Amino acid sequence: MEIKEWFKKENRRKLIISTIMLLLIIAWMILIFQFSCMNSKDSDKASSETVATIIENSLRVTNKIGATHSYSTHNDILNASKVINPLMRKVAHFSEYFILGVLIIIFLNYVIENKKYIIVFLISLVICALYAASDEFHQVFISGRSGQAVDVCIDTLGALTGIILYSTYYLAYWIGKKKSH
Repeated sequence: MEIKEWFKKENRRKLIISTIMLLLIIAWMILIFQFSCMNSKDSDKASSETVATIIENSLRVTNKIGATHSYSTHNDILNASKVINPLMRKVAHFSEYFILGVLIIIFLNYVIENKKYIIVFLISLVICALYAASDEFHQVFISGRSGQAVDVCIDTLGALTGIILYSTYYLAYWIGKKKSH
């Protein structure tokens, strides 16, 4: 589609939607970048406190419904969060990039009107992998942080999972739509 065509009346809706989607992607990338800007002490403290809050709230709910009868002290919960925190940090990496992958493939699928869906799929994955690598490189310059190849792999796997799930939905939708016509 030529640039002039984007500004025709019938394409304004597509331009507005694609602009909003692009802004969502940029906002999400900025959020990921902001998390990466935290020094290691602040980052670890924030994630430990989040895990502790989740544990406390989970115990409160399960105690209330009678599924558990655990009344742990705050120190017990903090100790448990220190054990769980490293895994939760990796889950957070995966989740951040899962969302990024979904946002990017939806955007590219909407903007690139291409019958070769595999191209949209691959471009989405490459963008996410490059952003993950650049984010880890950026962390080399943050106090107490380091760029880790394993995090790039986790991030890329999160993006790939999001892209595959969206693609499965998208392809099933279009196959079903074609069969109904």
